[in-house]
Amino acid sequence: MFLKVNASVEATEDTVRALAPIQHTFFGGVWEFGAPEDEGPVAHRDTAYTNQALGPHTDNSYFTESSG
Repeated sequence: MFLKVNASVEATEDTVRALAPIQHTFFGGVWEFGAPEDEGPVAHRDTAYTNQALGPHTDNSYFTESSG
């Protein structure tokens, strides 16, 4: 079964909320981001949002609901 979702942050958030609770971080619950070469408000200057390889590291171990 496939679900078609409109290409908007609001429609994506509604769909995610129907499937599971949204985990909040210091970015908020739902946010837009882009690769470092993107321009505008969605540009996020972080290698995690690129196709570059990431070496061993620790992420968000200090969050209440950290990734697992």
